[in-house]
Amino acid sequence: MSPADRTCWETPPELFDRLDRVFRFDLDPCALPATAKCRLFFVPPDRCTQCDGMRVREDLRICDCCDGLDQPWTTEDGRPAVCFLNPPYGRGIGTWLAKARAEAEKGATVVALLPDDQSTRWFHDHVHRIADVWPLDGRVKFVGAAGSPNFGSIIAIYWPAGFWRGNTRKEA
Repeated sequence: MSPADRTCWETPPELFDRLDRVFRFDLDPCALPATAKCRLFFVPPDRCTQCDGMRVREDLRICDCCDGLDQPWTTEDGRPAVCFLNPPYGRGIGTWLAKARAEAEKGATVVALLPDDQSTRWFHDHVHRIADVWPLDGRVKFVGAAGSPNFGSIIAIYWPAGFWRGNTRKEA
């Protein structure tokens, strides 16, 4: 993994631990085997040690440990998961955020660590007015990166469909 490869930067453990104390994560749907933050995680098919990237097991099912874009974001007993998502920072980020939104509609809670870039299409399509956004102070020092990135970061929270989000009564 190259320090310049923004698709593989690992979340700093201290940041994850702070969020995990609040959310108690079940699933890391976008991980690498060496950097997964939860016991239950999905990896890119080309990094899967169970199916060797073939995505098919003997029973002809899709491999149940790879490609979080194709898997339901649920716990092992089928409940919607509380997910920590640090997607690859690149052209595919919108695809991951569309999946996060879809899984939240099915009952998952998704907490995403994202670049703070409000000028992008993905931000307007999948974050603005959709997720709760918590800006982070300073710049995140990702594990594996050569230094701090030249951008700030945000936490975007996709709450489950129907989650109560405050007083909805209109004042007379």
